[in-house]
Amino acid sequence: MEDIAAVADTIATTKAAVVDVATSTTAHKIFLLRTLDEYFLGIGVNSTWADTITFIVACLLLAGIIWLLERIGSHLISSVINVLVKRTVTIWDDFLHTRNFFRQLFRIIAGMIILGLAKLIFAGYGPTILKIADIIINIYIILMVLAAISTFLDAANDVYETKPQSKRKSIKGYLQIAKIVIYIIGVILIIAKIWDKNPTDLFLGLGAAGAVFTLIFKDTILGVVASFQISSQDMLRPGDWIEMKSKNADGIVTDINVSVVKVQNWDNTTTMIPIYSLVTESFTNWRYMQESGGRRLQRPLLIDIKSVDKLSEDQIEGITRNSEIAPLVDEMMKLFKAWNRSNFTTNLGLYRCYIETYLKHHPEIIESQSITVKYKQVNEDGIALEMYAFSSETDFTAYERVIADIFEHIIYVANIFSINLFQRPKS
Repeated sequence: MEDIAAVADTIATTKAAVVDVATSTTAHKIFLLRTLDEYFLGIGVNSTWADTITFIVACLLLAGIIWLLERIGSHLISSVINVLVKRTVTIWDDFLHTRNFFRQLFRIIAGMIILGLAKLIFAGYGPTILKIADIIINIYIILMVLAAISTFLDAANDVYETKPQSKRKSIKGYLQIAKIVIYIIGVILIIAKIWDKNPTDLFLGLGAAGAVFTLIFKDTILGVVASFQISSQDMLRPGDWIEMKSKNADGIVTDINVSVVKVQNWDNTTTMIPIYSLVTESFTNWRYMQESGGRRLQRPLLIDIKSVDKLSEDQIEGITRNSEIAPLVDEMMKLFKAWNRSNFTTNLGLYRCYIETYLKHHPEIIESQSITVKYKQVNEDGIALEMYAFSSETDFTAYERVIADIFEHIIYVANIFSINLFQRPKS
């Protein structure tokens, strides 16, 4: 019923506008329109047609003024502001100018000028025409105010991102929430203007429609809540390396907003993760590893159990005299004797101590952090000998190169200890 009533009101307003044009008062028109009206009446044109023609001229006149103001704002004002911005030291005006904030301000001022001129130009065409012009121009002004606030918030984010703290905490989510609130207020003001209602009444009416809004904007509300949680707990920052297997994401966070987190994966694909998923599901953030200056190295090496054997004195001497491992032999033997409680020496025991010694002397391994070589399990794949240490290289590519260098060396020297690495035989 309300929709039918609204349509009826619109039809009635349109009819009233037509009647106002037809019954306009020449005496109240501006000089130009009054002169045209008198001219058409003087040459015998029907008064209704004369009013219609002068009304069209009035609309064209207003359109011309709007075009002129837009040209002034686009070229003259922008050029002046551009010169002034370059002369200042502060970066605020640079970002505001880049975001076209000053142009939006001029459009607000231009809208106010147009509103005043519209009341003057359409003065002789009755209250309905004036009301329609007032509604349209006021809606334009509200939209320009919303655009100006939005560009100001964008500029504020640009300024913030130039500061060091932006790497630790993003404010983009907060600004987007502020935009949503501002847009809702703007829509309410526009509706209030169209229906000629008090905006306060519409704001109070939102309470009754809260359940409906909650259902419609469920994802947005969840995103807002998740955004606050992520920001307050410092769970995620732009530039963090995250891994989320459930979303096939493994890469750098490039953008965080109120709805999604954008991840640039290592294979140059992009994954968009709903922000509330980062609160409800598990993910790995490698930031703390990078900040600590060390990345964990935890890789197994499979040893063929058949190659493990007791060494004779001659065999031990042959190993210790090998030039390939000579620089680390003394420390290797010291480590072995410190922990060996048996009355014999195995090649696997010496090999394990050599790997640990090698890791301690490797230039890309952090000696101050845990370094150990341990046995994990014995099964049909042999003995799993696991290396545990921390690389000073945290970058993915450099880190993998360090691991490759270490593995290439310890695989090569395995023959010196008569150790065979496990390799499943071909069927």
